[in-house]
Amino acid sequence: MSRDADLVKQYNKPYTYPPDTLVNNEIGWKTEWFDHRLLVNGSAYIMIGKRPDADLQPARVRQPLRSRGGTRLSIKGAELQIVRASPTA
Repeated sequence: MSRDADLVKQYNKPYTYPPDTLVNNEIGWKTEWFDHRLLVNGSAYIMIGKRPDADLQPARVRQPLRSRGGTRLSIKGAELQIVRASPTA
């Protein structure tokens, strides 16, 4: 008689989710004008994700609710920075 036949399986392999993916495309520039007295930097970007995970935390729940396997995520944006240098003596 095998001892393995008497054992009870106590661990089941958990359900797995496919990995999420994110592609980030960004273009940017840095420029200086008027003899380095004006700095203008900028960028534009788009991020596209598949199957993003999301953590939701309602106000009265101690443990966050976990949502996995979303369908699609898309973020588009731009940034602009303008700096004027103060004159030096």
